[in-house]
Amino acid sequence: MEVILWIIFVIIILRLIARYAFPYILKYFFKKMQGQVFQQTYGSDVKQKEGETVINYVPEKKNPESDTIGEYVDYEEIKK
Repeated sequence: MEVILWIIFVIIILRLIARYAFPYILKYFFKKMQGQVFQQTYGSDVKQKEGETVINYVPEKKNPESDTIGEYVDYEEIKK
């Protein structure tokens, strides 16, 4: 009997939390996500001045020594 009362008590508590606390938690996360999206879309445009050139791509640097080493050749050992 005591176990059933505890289960009912826990269910009631979880329903109260879901009814009152969950909307506030969702509202907080949505505001946070909205701020991040706003920063990504409009934040970069605000910092850039008119007429200024911005390069977002940086090419990878090749190691100059790797070109002079030579070609890799696959081989198999032949046992006699």
